[in-house]
Amino acid sequence: MNKWKIAFCALVISLALPITAHATNIKINSVSGIWKNVTGNPYNLNGNNTKQISWGKSTGNGQSSYKFQGKAPPIFSVDINTPFTVGTFTHYNNPIQENSITGATLYTTFSLTIDGVTLNNLHFSYNFLHNETPNSKPCQAGSASVCDDIVKITNNVAQSDTFKINGVDYTISFTGFKINGQTFSEFFTKENYTNTASLIAVITKAVVGVPEPETYLTLGSFILAGAVLAALSKRRKTLKT
Repeated sequence: MNKWKIAFCALVISLALPITAHATNIKINSVSGIWKNVTGNPYNLNGNNTKQISWGKSTGNGQSSYKFQGKAPPIFSVDINTPFTVGTFTHYNNPIQENSITGATLYTTFSLTIDGVTLNNLHFSYNFLHNETPNSKPCQAGSASVCDDIVKITNNVAQSDTFKINGVDYTISFTGFKINGQTFSEFFTKENYTNTASLIAVITKAVVGVPEPETYLTLGSFILAGAVLAALSKRRKTLKT
């Protein structure tokens, strides 16, 4: 193989090497939630506008309560298109007397950093309905104790926000509260037990309708390879004459 063919092969191989795509660096900085808009004229309500509300007159094991615990801080990293847990909601069902709540709204606040750009104060809210059932039969169908309290989230559906960072559109979607990976419409909590659901989110990146850098590189390789072949062919013809 002469030096022209060796040079040509080296050129094609070097041009065909892929360009490493930029990996998006995403960090979740903080997640918090507070309870507001409590309904039902509850007895001895505690913790309004905090991450945990409690209500009712304890019969020995404490008040019943709702709590939201954000996963961050500490800061953690996530990947594009990969669902992750934002935080957890816990219902503490203790036997109580006197009036209970009938509902409350959870307001969450979210902060993240993408490729060095920080976004604060992203907000999502969920509306809860609460049924503090009497601790005596008959119980609602599905109860495993006497009687399970029932929690519903009326807007347990996807909520999203889109923002632009370094010229690229990103969307964060809160896909809702899930138990064992399944979105629920209501759940039953037995007396003297707790029940927990995870709030799940995913971050996606807009797909622009243009070729990736690898596509441009491949096209360029073919064009340059064709030009080199044409030059070599012309040189051989010149040498023969």
